[in-house]
Amino acid sequence: MCSLDGNTLSGVGSVVGGVGDLLAGTGEAKAHRKRMGRIMESTRDQLNQMDKAQSRRRGAQRAAYGKAGVKLTGSAKRLMEEQLKEDELELLKTKYNAQLKIDDAKDSAKSAINQGLMGLGQGIFDAVSTFTGGMGGGASSG
Repeated sequence: MCSLDGNTLSGVGSVVGGVGDLLAGTGEAKAHRKRMGRIMESTRDQLNQMDKAQSRRRGAQRAAYGKAGVKLTGSAKRLMEEQLKEDELELLKTKYNAQLKIDDAKDSAKSAINQGLMGLGQGIFDAVSTFTGGMGGGASSG
């Protein structure tokens, strides 16, 4: 029958704890990656909706000008061009804000993995320290 002393159990416990830290970090990173996917999908939908609404508004504006007999030259043309620029800027701001959220989720995922790896490394270090301390202590007291 095999008996395990306290040092062995402590060392094994340290490694198991480190593996637990790694698994927790991996799970957290997976959640952050899912969040990135949801942000990308949501942003794509939002941009499509914004683009459609902006196109409808510009079309209605052109129709109103045409109905009123206004030709798209001079001030009316500049006004339409300015509106187009503002619409494009609004789309770019939405893309930029989404990218910030995606970058944050990426950083959080990387951080979670790194914390898990550090926990695993610490568990292995603690186990080695326990084993070498236990062996060294036993040899010197003999």
